Amino acid sequence: MSRVGARENNQQQRIGNGVKSGQLTPRETGHLEHQEGQINREVHNDRAANGGHLTPQEKAQVNHQQNHVSREIYDDKHNARTDHPVEHANTQHAAQEHSNAQHTQEHPREEHPHR
Repeated sequence: MSRVGARENNQQQRIGNGVKSGQLTPRETGHLEHQEGQINREVHNDRAANGGHLTPQEKAQVNHQQNHVSREIYDDKHNARTDHPVEHANTQHAAQEHSNAQHTQEHPREEHPHR
Protein backbone atom coordinates (compact mmCIF):
# COMPACT_ATOMS: atom_id res chain seq x y z
CA MET A 1 0.00 0.00 0.00
CA SER A 2 1.29 3.45 -0.85
CA ARG A 3 2.08 6.02 1.79
CA VAL A 4 -0.81 8.16 0.51
CA GLY A 5 -3.20 5.19 0.79
CA ALA A 6 -1.99 4.26 4.27
CA ARG A 7 -2.45 7.82 5.44
CA GLU A 8 -5.95 7.91 3.97
CA ASN A 9 -6.87 4.73 5.85
CA ASN A 10 -5.47 6.15 9.09
CA GLN A 11 -7.44 9.38 8.75
CA GLN A 12 -10.63 7.48 7.92
CA GLN A 13 -10.12 5.42 11.06
CA ARG A 14 -9.62 8.58 13.13
CA ILE A 15 -12.86 10.03 11.73
CA GLY A 16 -14.68 6.75 12.46
CA ASN A 17 -13.40 6.74 16.04
CA GLY A 18 -14.56 10.33 16.47
CA VAL A 19 -18.03 9.41 15.25
CA LYS A 20 -18.19 6.37 17.56
CA SER A 21 -17.09 8.35 20.60
CA GLY A 22 -19.43 11.24 19.84
CA GLN A 23 -16.51 13.66 19.54
CA LEU A 24 -17.53 14.55 15.98
CA THR A 25 -20.90 16.01 15.10
CA PRO A 26 -22.64 14.87 11.91
CA ARG A 27 -21.81 18.23 10.32
CA GLU A 28 -18.11 17.98 11.22
CA THR A 29 -18.04 14.39 9.95
CA GLY A 30 -19.64 15.37 6.65
CA HIS A 31 -17.18 18.21 6.16
CA LEU A 32 -14.17 15.97 6.88
CA GLU A 33 -15.49 13.20 4.63
CA HIS A 34 -16.05 15.72 1.83
CA GLN A 35 -12.46 16.94 2.10
CA GLU A 36 -11.12 13.38 2.14
CA GLY A 37 -13.20 12.60 -0.94
CA GLN A 38 -11.75 15.57 -2.80
CA ILE A 39 -8.21 14.43 -2.02
CA ASN A 40 -9.04 10.87 -3.11
CA ARG A 41 -10.49 12.05 -6.42
CA GLU A 42 -7.45 14.23 -7.03
CA VAL A 43 -5.08 11.32 -6.31
CA HIS A 44 -7.11 9.02 -8.56
CA ASN A 45 -7.07 11.53 -11.42
CA ASP A 46 -3.36 12.31 -11.00
CA ARG A 47 -2.47 8.61 -11.02
CA ALA A 48 -4.62 8.00 -14.08
CA ALA A 49 -2.76 10.79 -15.89
CA ASN A 50 0.68 9.49 -14.88
CA GLY A 51 0.53 5.75 -15.49
CA GLY A 52 -0.59 4.88 -11.95
CA HIS A 53 1.98 7.00 -10.13
CA LEU A 54 2.14 10.41 -8.47
CA THR A 55 4.89 12.84 -9.32
CA PRO A 56 7.01 14.16 -6.44
CA GLN A 57 5.20 17.50 -6.75
CA GLU A 58 1.80 15.77 -6.58
CA LYS A 59 2.91 13.74 -3.56
CA ALA A 60 3.97 16.93 -1.80
CA GLN A 61 0.65 18.59 -2.61
CA VAL A 62 -1.36 15.60 -1.36
CA ASN A 63 0.76 15.46 1.80
CA HIS A 64 0.06 19.15 2.43
CA GLN A 65 -3.69 18.59 1.93
CA GLN A 66 -3.68 15.55 4.22
CA ASN A 67 -1.82 17.54 6.89
CA HIS A 68 -4.56 20.16 6.71
CA VAL A 69 -7.34 17.57 7.09
CA SER A 70 -5.42 15.86 9.89
CA ARG A 71 -5.33 19.12 11.86
CA GLU A 72 -9.05 19.59 11.23
CA ILE A 73 -9.79 16.08 12.51
CA TYR A 74 -7.85 16.84 15.69
CA ASP A 75 -9.46 20.25 16.16
CA ASP A 76 -12.98 18.93 15.54
CA LYS A 77 -12.51 16.00 17.92
CA HIS A 78 -11.22 18.28 20.66
CA ASN A 79 -13.62 21.20 20.43
CA ALA A 80 -16.61 21.60 22.74
CA ARG A 81 -19.11 20.31 20.14
CA THR A 82 -20.20 16.70 20.48
CA ASP A 83 -22.82 14.52 18.85
CA HIS A 84 -24.64 13.78 22.14
CA PRO A 85 -24.24 16.82 24.41
CA VAL A 86 -27.58 16.41 26.20
CA GLU A 87 -27.15 12.68 26.70
CA HIS A 88 -23.62 13.22 28.04
CA ALA A 89 -24.78 15.93 30.43
CA ASN A 90 -27.65 13.75 31.66
CA THR A 91 -25.28 10.84 32.23
CA GLN A 92 -22.93 13.05 34.24
CA HIS A 93 -25.83 14.44 36.28
CA ALA A 94 -27.19 10.95 37.00
CA ALA A 95 -23.72 9.74 38.03
CA GLN A 96 -23.33 12.70 40.40
CA GLU A 97 -26.75 12.06 41.96
CA HIS A 98 -25.87 8.37 42.42
CA SER A 99 -22.58 9.32 44.03
CA ASN A 100 -24.31 11.77 46.39
CA ALA A 101 -26.92 9.17 47.37
CA GLN A 102 -24.21 6.61 48.14
CA HIS A 103 -22.29 9.12 50.23
CA THR A 104 -25.43 9.97 52.22
CA GLN A 105 -26.11 6.29 52.90
CA GLU A 106 -22.53 5.63 53.96
CA HIS A 107 -22.21 8.80 56.06
CA PRO A 108 -25.58 9.85 57.44
CA ARG A 109 -25.68 13.27 59.03
CA GLU A 110 -25.24 13.16 62.72
CA GLU A 111 -27.37 15.47 64.76
CA HIS A 112 -25.50 17.66 67.19
CA PRO A 113 -27.72 18.31 70.26
CA HIS A 114 -25.32 20.93 71.65
CA ARG A 115 -25.81 23.38 68.83
